[in-house]
Amino acid sequence: MSQFDVQQTVPPSRPQKGWFGRNWWWVLLLVLVGGGVACAGICTGVVYFGIKVMKDSEPYQLTLQAVRSDPTVVERLGEPIQDDWQVSVQVVASGNRATARVDVPVSGPKGTAEVSSESQMINGKWGLTSVEVTFSNGDRHALDIKADQAGEGASEAPKWPPGERGADQMPPEANP
Repeated sequence: MSQFDVQQTVPPSRPQKGWFGRNWWWVLLLVLVGGGVACAGICTGVVYFGIKVMKDSEPYQLTLQAVRSDPTVVERLGEPIQDDWQVSVQVVASGNRATARVDVPVSGPKGTAEVSSESQMINGKWGLTSVEVTFSNGDRHALDIKADQAGEGASEAPKWPPGERGADQMPPEANP
């Protein structure tokens, strides 16, 4: 060995970070974006299926059928009469009876209107009790509900004048 042997010293190396230590910001970004997308998807699904359930309800279908077959409404709005997605169906049940109130905007080639209806279910059969259409200029038209439009429960359902009762009130003759 020579007298000038120099020992080389290597500085101690830092332990190398693991995969997560090098990429934690990507994981955080993925969790935040993925969570936001998942929340938006879940909320959209809940709203979509909620509206679908309301639109599939018998009171809603009876209401649209009555509106689409009324000559005055067809003349004022034109055909086809389309419903909007902003629908409200309120149902109050008591035993084997229920009342429902439907509010939905409709439109046709000639204009728009708001439809409000009340219906009642007795022994599992729904029947319309009133349907009122308010056109965009403020004119109101109460539909004359014929037996074939009213539904199966119409014969037992008491007729309510438009706007006198809310869906949360059962008429006296409907109480079990």
